[in-house]
Amino acid sequence: MKTDPKLETAIWVMTEVMNWSMDKDYFTGMVVQRGEEDNSTFVFLLGGRYIKSIMNKDYTHAVSFAVPKTRTVIYFE
Repeated sequence: MKTDPKLETAIWVMTEVMNWSMDKDYFTGMVVQRGEEDNSTFVFLLGGRYIKSIMNKDYTHAVSFAVPKTRTVIYFE
């Protein structure tokens, strides 16, 4: 499956240019969650919507809108 070049450029701007090329680190302000193991998954908050981006092994991206979910956890110390 071929990825749209406009999508790839948009993700590149969000993950690279906004991180190191601007006067302010806009990337950190937009990231809601990062993948715990390899940082290949990011969830961004943009315009009140959550966008989930997963970087594939061939450096293409799978992007979709996401909805936050909560989970109740009971534990004892």
